[in-house]
Amino acid sequence: MSNYSNEQLLKDEMLVCNLADFFDIFGDTSRIKILLALQDKPLPVSTIAELTGLSPSAVSHHLSLLRGRRVVKVERKGKYRVYELDDDHVSSVLKMAISHIQEVK
Repeated sequence: MSNYSNEQLLKDEMLVCNLADFFDIFGDTSRIKILLALQDKPLPVSTIAELTGLSPSAVSHHLSLLRGRRVVKVERKGKYRVYELDDDHVSSVLKMAISHIQEVK
């Protein structure tokens, strides 16, 4: 966490815009399925498509968006591209959101 106060953070328009962009990426059920599929291990597009029930072209489209927002990263393994969550922060956000949703009030 930063050493800035909430008041300072509120005045940082670039930060606020970047936060909105980051959370916007989680607003699509297909992207959420892809992120959940990548929670445990890196996967190629074909496996992500099988797990999520999405077409490979739809998966590729969403992965492109996710890469652009630095939510996933890609590595070439032979003839395949293998995708994984960019870092532990993404996994933590997903886990916290799931925990929050599953809370019993």
